[in-house]
Amino acid sequence: MPPIVLAEQTEEPKQEARHHFDHFVVGIADLDEGMALIEKLTGVRPVYGGVHPSIGTHNALISLGDHTYLEIIAPNPDADFENLDSALKATYMEPLKQMTTVTLFLWAVGSDNLYGTGKSLQAAGLELSAPSAGSRKKPDGTLLTWQSAYITEPGSAEFPFFIRWGDATASPAEDSPKGCLFKRFAVSGPDTLALKKLTNQLGLAVEVNTASDSKFQLRLDCPKGGVALK
Repeated sequence: MPPIVLAEQTEEPKQEARHHFDHFVVGIADLDEGMALIEKLTGVRPVYGGVHPSIGTHNALISLGDHTYLEIIAPNPDADFENLDSALKATYMEPLKQMTTVTLFLWAVGSDNLYGTGKSLQAAGLELSAPSAGSRKKPDGTLLTWQSAYITEPGSAEFPFFIRWGDATASPAEDSPKGCLFKRFAVSGPDTLALKKLTNQLGLAVEVNTASDSKFQLRLDCPKGGVALK
């Protein structure tokens, strides 16, 4: 899911950046049900990740290889719904409540330097927000930290967000349950020109197709065989 923004943070103005698929997010109305469905599909039991107090959700995770993982996200029944930001509720909570099965709806690109990522995207005619700091505590109390950024121009539901994990933070890909491997990712939408520019500029192997509606498809190789999520 898009990391929770705490405060703006900058990094060294290096020009080059390396990129990879960091994580894919599936949503569902009930996290326990989502964990059970993913386990049934893949043969891998997700581990509970923790809560996101700012948007009233919680998550569970499985690894998809060395640098990539799958996040299952759902409304947290213990969240303080009355005091959540209305815009965040409209973006996350309301859609999640309507998801009766695991539904792929977000993806994140990992970067080792968000300043360099911004420079690369500028060359493709895209604008990236300034990096912002975020964090989350795992159930064992371990603090995960990161920087995140979002494409601000042009707007598109098909675009990823970008994340750089803190130097002292291990990616969930490293310590989440293993067994599945990322195989392929496809994005479809009505206007894919900007997305093609993005994927080409960053060297990401995304299958981009033109369609009337925005949709994603993720293929995995798991203990129970090939798995397609959409």
